[in-house]
Amino acid sequence: MVTVKYGNAKGYYSAKVVEQITEDKYPEILIDVSKSIAKNFLMNDLFMEMDIYTPNGDTCTKRPLLVLFHGGAFMLGDKGTLTMKELGEYFVKRGYVVASVNYRLGFWFVPGSYYFLERAIYRATQDAHASIRYLVSNAGKLGIDTAHIYTGGNSAGGFLALNVAMMKDGSYYPSHVANAKFLLDDLGCLECSTNSLKNKFRVKAVVDMWGALTHIRMLTENPDLPIICFHGSEDRIIPTGHDYPFAKMSLETSRIFTEKVFGSEILYKYSKVTKTPVKLKIFEGFGHDPHMNDDGTINPCFDTVKTMTRDFLYTFLKAPVPEIKGPQKPKTDDPVSEYSVTNSGGCSIFWNVSGGKLLNVPGSATKKKVIWFRGAENILNVALRNKNLDVSFNKLKVTPM
Repeated sequence: MVTVKYGNAKGYYSAKVVEQITEDKYPEILIDVSKSIAKNFLMNDLFMEMDIYTPNGDTCTKRPLLVLFHGGAFMLGDKGTLTMKELGEYFVKRGYVVASVNYRLGFWFVPGSYYFLERAIYRATQDAHASIRYLVSNAGKLGIDTAHIYTGGNSAGGFLALNVAMMKDGSYYPSHVANAKFLLDDLGCLECSTNSLKNKFRVKAVVDMWGALTHIRMLTENPDLPIICFHGSEDRIIPTGHDYPFAKMSLETSRIFTEKVFGSEILYKYSKVTKTPVKLKIFEGFGHDPHMNDDGTINPCFDTVKTMTRDFLYTFLKAPVPEIKGPQKPKTDDPVSEYSVTNSGGCSIFWNVSGGKLLNVPGSATKKKVIWFRGAENILNVALRNKNLDVSFNKLKVTPM
């Protein structure tokens, strides 16, 4: 793992670690942090950093990229928290390049002034965009397959993972523009902050761990984006439905600085209308950060998160099973039979025959000819290996007539 700087931007701070934070302590800690910001409300030039995990000991030059964003209500957290480290180490061992990203944190708790939180989310989303632009610009050096970019995050990081995949402009957060009355500067477009890189990218799928959407039309405008959602049924910080964050703890306090969000169960229900491929796992009886015990240790819920995420992402990475076309009962008076693979998908193709002899078809990698031997077990084997080094197999039994 290496730590790199992916840009710089004006903000309050880009990391704040709080040990063993629990649901009950969350509001108190956030208010304390907000008070510290109020005492020093000037923003500073910040270097933005990320931790990059890369696989060792292999020769693959095209690895899928998983970009992770930590939680903390846009006030707390760090790229090196236990959750981020565990995910980074788990997926790097499975062939991913993993980036755990720090982003700008902090906003004022001001009654009736949701725009302070809204601008904090927007700044963080700008940083998320900049982090992925950096990774794409260094794809060759890091061994990244830019056709396979996935985002994930827990709590506030879940918001970011969804935002960076879905938001196309600033219309979702009108407060990002300048407002002289409230002394607000113009934050610029989503791609206009933190670094000057211009690399384009597309997020292929999202892993949302107890996060939410601020605007449900993000889902309706991105009907083809696969998402997997995890949430605790008793989460008192981020609702599973359509409600205010922290509403189950203090609705009146929540209304002061937040607006309603759309939790995992709403995303899942709406997906039935939009036909979005959304998967949902609810941890019954668990609250926010269902994978963490009160003493800061990890419980078995995290194993479920990791394995379900692994299987979810693998569906986009696996090599297609080869379809073999050609005669299964060739006539004995036709000494040569031709076969083809119709769905190679740009994979490397490997042919093997039992009970026959393979012949090349000039100018074609997807076709072979076979001379079958009489009185033998006649089997044509084909394997596909994609650029992520995943391999699939199929075989065709042949009976010469």
